Amino acid sequence: MKFSFGKRERDKDAKTILFVCVQNAGRSQMAEGFFRKYAPKGYEVISAGTVPTSQINPIAAEVMKEVEIDISK
Repeated sequence: MKFSFGKRERDKDAKTILFVCVQNAGRSQMAEGFFRKYAPKGYEVISAGTVPTSQINPIAAEVMKEVEIDISK
């Protein structure tokens, strides 16, 4: 299976990790934040929702700030 998410230049050997939850407002955003911080080189991460909302859950963003990960954007 091949996914295309925009026209970004990617390393041929890069692996793409996809985290999905219902709204993409908390759990998948948090997973993406942790993965970005701790993943080894050569990985790209994307989060998505099956019924996405327009904003991140403010409580999730606040909790992630406590561990120095900014998911507010």
